[in-house]
Amino acid sequence: MRPLNPINLIVFASITAIAADASITRSNAIDMPDLAVNVAGISASRFLRTGSSNEERAGLSVPAVEKLRTVFKSPNVSPDKLQRWLDKGKPADTVFTRLKLTKAGDSLFRDPKFKTWIQYVDELTAKTSHKGTSAILTLIKHYGDDKVYEMIEFAKYNPETKDLATRLRADLVEHWVATRKDPDEVFRVFKIDKAGTHELRSPEFIAWTKYVDELKVNNPATLMIPTLRKHYTEFGILSAITSAKSVEGTKGIAAKLEDELILLWLHSRKTPDDLRVDLDLRKWTSTFLENPVLLKYLNVYFSKYPDKKTAVFEKFTLELGDENVAKKLIRASSEDATKDIAKNLQSAQLEIDFSHSPLGNTWVSYMNAIVKNDPSKTPTLFANLETRLSDRPLLQILQIVKTYSTMEDAAIKLETKMIHKIFTSGKPPKDTFELLGLDGVGDNILSSPLFQRWKNYVNDFNEKNPNHQESWFKPLRIAYGRFGVESVIDKGMQVSSTVGIAKQAERARLTEWLDMGKTPIVVFKYLHLNEAGEKTLASPKYKEWVEYLNDFNHRYPDLKTAVIDGIRANYYDINLLPILNAAKKDPSTEKLQLQNALIGKWVTEKKEPAQLIRRFGYMKHADEMIQRYIKKLNEVP
Repeated sequence: MRPLNPINLIVFASITAIAADASITRSNAIDMPDLAVNVAGISASRFLRTGSSNEERAGLSVPAVEKLRTVFKSPNVSPDKLQRWLDKGKPADTVFTRLKLTKAGDSLFRDPKFKTWIQYVDELTAKTSHKGTSAILTLIKHYGDDKVYEMIEFAKYNPETKDLATRLRADLVEHWVATRKDPDEVFRVFKIDKAGTHELRSPEFIAWTKYVDELKVNNPATLMIPTLRKHYTEFGILSAITSAKSVEGTKGIAAKLEDELILLWLHSRKTPDDLRVDLDLRKWTSTFLENPVLLKYLNVYFSKYPDKKTAVFEKFTLELGDENVAKKLIRASSEDATKDIAKNLQSAQLEIDFSHSPLGNTWVSYMNAIVKNDPSKTPTLFANLETRLSDRPLLQILQIVKTYSTMEDAAIKLETKMIHKIFTSGKPPKDTFELLGLDGVGDNILSSPLFQRWKNYVNDFNEKNPNHQESWFKPLRIAYGRFGVESVIDKGMQVSSTVGIAKQAERARLTEWLDMGKTPIVVFKYLHLNEAGEKTLASPKYKEWVEYLNDFNHRYPDLKTAVIDGIRANYYDINLLPILNAAKKDPSTEKLQLQNALIGKWVTEKKEPAQLIRRFGYMKHADEMIQRYIKKLNEVP
């Protein structure tokens, strides 16, 4: 560690005071070549521009430096005194007080001594590797979170202090993540509730969602919706999400909030009736069938509770009538965002119309009465039934007929005949999937004998039609949607008899994503690995993801993605370090390679050792990684 040169310190403080470029190149790192440090044997010249002298590198002649020395005289900030404090390792908080910065208030960022103090903190951190050294901790101690954030935001509008403010803002958020500051508190500090009707588009709201994402890494249960509910009505949240879905810059945030809202509704067992009350809907059927968020909720709700379809559609029909419900679903099926969902709901309505309507039940009851009175008429009745109804409606109404003991045998016989007819029709698998009513079975579809037969039918179809190959997975995905398929696979993994086919579905899902060109960064999120925290690398899904990444790189060499890049796109380094540390318990070589890969990235990005110490020094086991980085950096020519 070279001593803090008094001339360099004066130059730095004075130049920032007269608005010269502070050379802050990144939000969390300051590039100050003339104040470069020697950390653990790294030559200071590594961080210096070429030149014959310090003064020349600073762009100043010696007389100019002497003039600046006379301009910046202060009994509290003399360079010699600062050097002595640094040599003694005087705490940053003490120096902050000695420089009388505790009384600077709103003018703190404009005070030249503040920039001098920031440099002192960086030098002290690099010199001592002191884990407790942090500019942001001192600022919070003397001014509090609210005031510090307010001053930082104000300083961002001043070109002279913008870069420093950006750096300190990142440090502040990192501190909040490390201390698990309640999202409610951060929401209040950001003053998001005062942002107006377009708060989802505000920079403050976007920053808050990123904070929650970081917090969620080690606390997967952390959600945004509970905080929003404290400030807005349920309908207000729904409206904001719906509006944000149509805006390019907020689609991603809207999708996260939409998923959270629907999951919370399902977790709370909210029925459509409950939401009618919570959302204060008067024309609830129209709202449900026109709002994309509510349509998605209905789709997931029916997938989870298929037995609830009848009651819900009966209420829809009671309010709007069959025809109007059908028209609204047709309209929704023409929109890209809701077409798959609307198609599933249309199937549900069709199923109800033929299988659960009063007419259908009356018809079956009438048939039962006739058969009881004269069993010999059974063949004629079933022949008429077969003539009147097409494949799917007939199979659906036979489910009712089978519940009557007088007609059970005849119903099973006709059902077997109809299923055989469908399987020998030669129709494309995607069509037979719907004809057999497999799109309405629910999460347990993988255990359905009929589904197993249909899957075999797909294999036979492909053998007979080598030029017209069809996927058995695609109809399943279209019918149940991405989240529905997740539930189907998860359910299948829980039953020994369906584990095999569930794994096939998982592989088929990955293959489809590969065919669609989904990047490894996106698939990492699809597999929810960005929510696994310290268990990420031990998760079976991580191995699946690595295999997917390798396949993707082979298929799309121009878009090749490294493992570490895919992970870093989903985890900040501050969250990644605990994950890598947890993985050390696993003897797999891959985990050690990831540590090396991260260090390699730091070398490529020319991270300042002092910056890494400042950001990660307080973290357990971070020292080893930092020291390995310093050694690696020192080996670079």
